[in-house]
Order: sequence, then structure tokens, then C-alpha cells
Amino acid sequence: MQYYEVSLFGQEKDYNEVLSWLLDHGVDTFREETPALVDELNSSEIQWDYVDDNLLNTKKGQLFIQFYPSEEEKGLIKEFESYVVENDLGEVGVRQLQESDWANDWKKYFQPFDLGGNLAIVPYWSSYETNRQKILIDPGMAFGSGSHETTYFCLEMLEKYVRQGDLVYDVGCGSGILSVASSILGASRVQGVDIDPLAIEASYHNSKLNSCENCAFSKGDLLANFKEKADLVVSNIFAEIIIGFLGDLDQCLKKGGIFIASGILTEKKPAVMEALKEQGFTLLEDQDKNDWSVIVARAKND
Repeated sequence: MQYYEVSLFGQEKDYNEVLSWLLDHGVDTFREETPALVDELNSSEIQWDYVDDNLLNTKKGQLFIQFYPSEEEKGLIKEFESYVVENDLGEVGVRQLQESDWANDWKKYFQPFDLGGNLAIVPYWSSYETNRQKILIDPGMAFGSGSHETTYFCLEMLEKYVRQGDLVYDVGCGSGILSVASSILGASRVQGVDIDPLAIEASYHNSKLNSCENCAFSKGDLLANFKEKADLVVSNIFAEIIIGFLGDLDQCLKKGGIFIASGILTEKKPAVMEALKEQGFTLLEDQDKNDWSVIVARAKND
């Protein structure tokens, strides 16, 4: 399928008008850069882990919007160009993207790899032979293929801390890879939660690839769906979110239970560690790699 990149360089005052036109014509996925987004970013109390430098360089009064119609939607491009010219809304740029089999081309870049003492991450289409415990993964569905430092960290720590018969909670399960690993490593039950319904779909898909019938997933906000107290909780999400729910973690983690936290930029690790100490956790270990960190802590016993 052939796709095009359509860009509008205009004025911020026309944002609502342009947005309305796009939505009225079925364009509900697009990229935008406006000074309002910069103002929101600067005024927010949240310390974002990811900020596009291009967004921060947006000047007052500017508007940049980009969307990606397919070959079948070429008529929409002409309509948009005419609309912009007739209403003097700025300049439109159109670029033809290189045609590719998006659904399959990326697969050649994802190869099996070993990690930890006895684990191997293997794409489901691979015939990779190994004596290690294989975790089959469909890496195209959601975040968490095992290759990113944060997921890699969590998998290594799960291999070290999951015990036979454990109840494990996966907060922000993404692809479900950490839940699947917990099951394979001996957990009796695993429950994952994510706010993204596509992540829930991906998690069930990957758990079925590995015949992990003791894994269950649900859409929800952080700890709200957990009704029992787990032996181990793992969370591979942003530092600010982890700090935000630590005060409620004792409601779903047993006394003396293990908490594995990653998705943490190394510069924010001290803040997470301090928050853990304030909640009575004992820090067991931490590791850093390429600006990312993992922390393992034990909940207080009293």
C-alpha cells in the first residue's frame, strides 16, 4: 500500500478550523505542533519522560499539522490543498513515502536473543533452537519485545525473584511479555492491567502463543483491578506514574513482597528510590544501562 505525508505550515489562529475540516473528512490520526502544546507542557506539574525537541522549538503563532493518507485517499489530498489555498491557511507539502510491506518488512530486524541465566526471547515465526526457556512473542502488536533496556531489565529481575506458586501483578502490561515470563518462571497466577485495549489484546495473544492459561488481563487504571495481595508486582512504566501509585501499593502487595520497577530514566532513579523508602520499602538492588534504570525493593514486613 502506497502512503503520502501531507504537511500544513500555517498559523495557530486557524487550528480549530483546520482540525474541524480534518475530522469532518475522516482524518482522526495526525501529528500536530502548536505553541499551546508547549505552554501546556511548561505549565504541567508532570515531569515528562519524553519530549520531542521539535515541539519545544515551536514559535508563537505557528501551526504544523501532518497526516498520512493512502493511495486510495489521493482525492483527499487534492481537497485539502484546495481548502487551504481557498481559505489562505498556509502552505501544504506532499511527499510520497517509500512503498513497503509495512506488516512484514520489520520482521527481518527482530531476531531471537538470550537473556538472563536461562531465558530466550523468540519471535513466533522463528525456528530458533535452544535449551533455554523460550518466550514466544509477537513484537508487532504492543510495546515490550524484550529488546528495550527497561523490558530486558524486568525480565532479568523476574527470573531472579519469581518463585514457584507466586501471584504476580503486571502494571502496564503492554505486550504481556512480563506476564508470560512470570508464568513460565513458575508463577501460579498472573494478572496484567493496561489502559490500552490494544495492549490487552496483544497480551492475550502472546500468552496464548506460550500456552500460559494462568495469565489474565484487563483494561483498567494502574492498581484498581487488583483484588488480592500479590507476592510480586512488576511495573515497566514512567517514573512519575510509579511514584504516584506507591502510596497505594500496600493494598495489592503482600508484606515482604517484591516490587520490580523499570521504565525509569536514570536521572529520575533517585526520586523513585526516595519515594520507595518513604513508603517503608527496603531497596534490594538497582541497575543502569543507556540512561535507563531498574529498581527492586521489598515491602515492609510489619
